[in-house]
Amino acid sequence: MARVVHVCFVSLQARGAFVQTPGQRIGGAENQVKHLATWLAAHGFRASVIVENAGQPEVETIDGVELHRLSQPPCNNPLGRLKRRLFSGLELGRIVRRLGADVYVQRTAGVETGLVQRAAAAIGKRFIYIASSDSETGPFWRNGWTATPLMFRRGLRRADRVIAQHDAQRAAFEKTYGVGAIVLPDVYPFPEVEISTGDRVVWVGRCAAVKQPRLALELARRIPGARFAMVTAATKHEAGLLPEIQREAAAVPNLEFIPGLPWPRLQDVYRSGAILVNTSLYEGIPNTFFEAAAHGLAIATLGVDPDGMLTREGAGVCAGGDFERLVALVRDLLNDPASRRQLADKAQTLLRDRHDIDRVGARFAELIREMI
Repeated sequence: MARVVHVCFVSLQARGAFVQTPGQRIGGAENQVKHLATWLAAHGFRASVIVENAGQPEVETIDGVELHRLSQPPCNNPLGRLKRRLFSGLELGRIVRRLGADVYVQRTAGVETGLVQRAAAAIGKRFIYIASSDSETGPFWRNGWTATPLMFRRGLRRADRVIAQHDAQRAAFEKTYGVGAIVLPDVYPFPEVEISTGDRVVWVGRCAAVKQPRLALELARRIPGARFAMVTAATKHEAGLLPEIQREAAAVPNLEFIPGLPWPRLQDVYRSGAILVNTSLYEGIPNTFFEAAAHGLAIATLGVDPDGMLTREGAGVCAGGDFERLVALVRDLLNDPASRRQLADKAQTLLRDRHDIDRVGARFAELIREMI
C-alpha cells in the first residue's frame, strides 16, 4: 500500500479562509492555499496548514485539512512586537520540525520564506515557494537589506521549486533572482452562481496603497451618471488608510462604500455589477478576476494584464497605465451591454479552462510526487 504523502502549507492568516470570522482579513493568497490544501486532502494526501493564533485549539481539522496553531505571545508595545516576532520565528521552525511533512509550501514573500526553507532543509524535507504578486521582483524585495527581504531572498534561492502564477512573472523571477521557476496557474472552483444583470461598476480589494483606491473614487467622480460600489478592508500595515478613504468616499454621491469585505455582502455586490475595475500597481492573478468572471462581469484594469489575458486574448480591457483611457474604457462599456457580455463570456471561458481546480491540482500533485 502506497505511503500517504504529507504536504504542509505555511500561511499564517489562512485560517480565515477556512473559518469565516468577522473582522478576519484574508486575501487571494490565503484562498489559494485553502483551495490547494482541500483538493490535496480530497485526493489522497495528508494536507496541513500552519496558521497564526486566533484562540483556536492547537490542532483542528476543517474540510479534511489539519490547521496547526502557531503559538504567539501578545504584543502591546514595540518591545512586545519584537519579542513576538522572535518567538514566532523560533516556534515556526519548531512546528515544521515536529510535523515532519514530506513537502513544505509557503506562499507570498516574507520572512517566513527563509524560516520555513531553513527548517525544512534541516530535517531533509523539500520546500516549494509560490509567488502571489508581481511586486515580489520589485525594489523592496530585490534590494532591501532588512531582515524581511533578506530572509525572503535566502529562502527563495534555496527553494527546491519556485512556482510563478504566469509566464511573465516566471521570466521576472529568473532575471531578478537567477532562479528557475515553473508556471502553475492559481485555482478557482467556479461555483454555480447567478449571472449578474446589474449595472454597477465594482471595485474590490484591500485598502492598501498598491491597490490605489483613490483612483476608484476619482473614476466614480468622472462618471457621475454611473453607479459604483467599493468593497474594501483595512490592512495591518496601512490601517490608517481605510478611514481616510471612507471619509473621501462619503463625498462621492454615486458610490456605495462597503467596509470589511463581508463575504455574503460581496456576493450581492457582484450580482449587482456590470464591470469589475482594478486600479492596482501590481497584482499576480487577482482572485477578484475569478469572482467577477463567475458572476458574468466584464473586467477593466488600469495596468494589470497577466500574460496579456485582457488585451491579447480578449478577456477584458486594459488601459496600459493611462487613467484617462481607463475612464474612457469604462464609460464605453457602460454604454455597450453587448461588448460587456462578450468580454465577460470570454473571461469566464478562459479562466474556467486555465484555472480549473482539478486540472491544476493534478499538476501540483504530480510535482509533489516527483519531488519526493
